Amino acid sequence: MVKECAVSGMFFPSDPEVLGRDIRRFIQGGVLMGERPVILIAPHAGIQYSGACAGYAYAQAVGQGFSKAVVVAPSHYVGFEGVALLEADAYKTPLGTIPMDTERIQTLLANPKLGLFSHPQPFEKEHALEVHLPFLQESLGDFSLVSVVYGRCDYRQLAALFEACTDDATLIIVSSDLSHFYTEAEANELDSHCHQGIENLDFAQLEPCEACGKTGIQGAMAFAKNEGLRSRMLNYMTSAKHSHDTSRVVGYGSYIIY
Repeated sequence: MVKECAVSGMFFPSDPEVLGRDIRRFIQGGVLMGERPVILIAPHAGIQYSGACAGYAYAQAVGQGFSKAVVVAPSHYVGFEGVALLEADAYKTPLGTIPMDTERIQTLLANPKLGLFSHPQPFEKEHALEVHLPFLQESLGDFSLVSVVYGRCDYRQLAALFEACTDDATLIIVSSDLSHFYTEAEANELDSHCHQGIENLDFAQLEPCEACGKTGIQGAMAFAKNEGLRSRMLNYMTSAKHSHDTSRVVGYGSYIIY
């Protein structure tokens, strides 16, 4: 089964030439940090809003030799308990078809310590997952994919998943936007707690953060602390950069764990 991107034409252009041009421009606009990422935390809004911010994350992955990717996203449309994996042969975007890492998917599902399950419904129209796929296609080239969507779960379950997936060939993407629908000034203040918590791997500092993918971020932080990794913010902006409306914004941040 080939899964077609449901949000093509809505969250990113369906024309492959336009999409490829836009994604390359975003990635080329990112400032290189000079560290090889283990995990990238990046936003998932329509690319006209958050693409420039996401480009800072994906710029870190270019030329780093990754041949596998694991994308971990919060569910926005289906309420459920736990962590779901997509069983499919491939995922198709306007930029081409991405093979699924079917062997790894089966290995993860068979691991009783991870407590994962397979179901297609959380993946039917999940933009928080699909927005990242064209960025991966442009930054990694050829790669195989594991798609993960989580509902209500403990962040330690995701930390265990990250541990199970980490190797030199694999890039992990944690999908999250930050605060939603505050004024620009309020968002900047509220999102500063996200930056501080992630950069310092400090759960207390992260507590006021209202990121929609907070559980995934917490899982990444726990994994990083366990592995002795470090974290850094790459870029922050709000939707006002595109909309010019500062009265009601969404915050976007990109971060690297290395």
